[in-house]
This record gives sequence, structure tokens and C-alpha cells, in this order.
Amino acid sequence: MQNLDEEKDDSINSEDDINFNGFKNDAIVVVSNDGLDLENFEELQDDDDVVMAAVKNNGSALQFASERLRADKEIVIAAVKNDPYVIVFASEELQDDDDVLDACETEED
Repeated sequence: MQNLDEEKDDSINSEDDINFNGFKNDAIVVVSNDGLDLENFEELQDDDDVVMAAVKNNGSALQFASERLRADKEIVIAAVKNDPYVIVFASEELQDDDDVLDACETEED
């Protein structure tokens, strides 16, 4: 009987995973069209894929990203390539990073 309960628990977790992945995919579609909508997806503001889609659409979405992702060089570079002025939302360390600063200058040219 215990095995059936364990299987039932696994299927519930799998169903939850499917629902979450569907939600995440929907969120990516939304923020790809308007990056600032990241503000409305608090539970996904620490998700690399969702935040990357948002900042590629609108660099200002970086302000809604988690602290961890504001310190992620790849995310920050994508954001400043879209809008160099959003560097103010990056971690202090990345605000002085040569690669990030180069990405800002490239956009301004």
C-alpha cells in the first residue's frame, strides 16, 4: 500500500511541475512582449530564463529582477545592451565591471 501512496505523491509532484512549467512558459511569452511585466511575476523574478527574456525586451526590467540576477553578468549585459542607463539597477560590483561598461558604451555608439 505504501508504494501506491508514493506513486500518487510522485504524480502530484509531476503535475505540479507541468503546471509550473506552463506558467513559466506563459510568463516568458508575456515578458518577451513587455519586459516591465516582470513586476507582476514576483515568483519568477529569480528565474534566469524569465528575467533574460524580460531584459532583452526592456532593459528597465532589471529593476524587478532578484538581487542574485542583478549580480549575474550575462543578465546585466543583456539589460545594458538594451538600455545602458539601467546599469544603476545592477549590483555594485557589476556597475564597475569592464565587460558591463563596454556593453554600455557599445549601445551608446
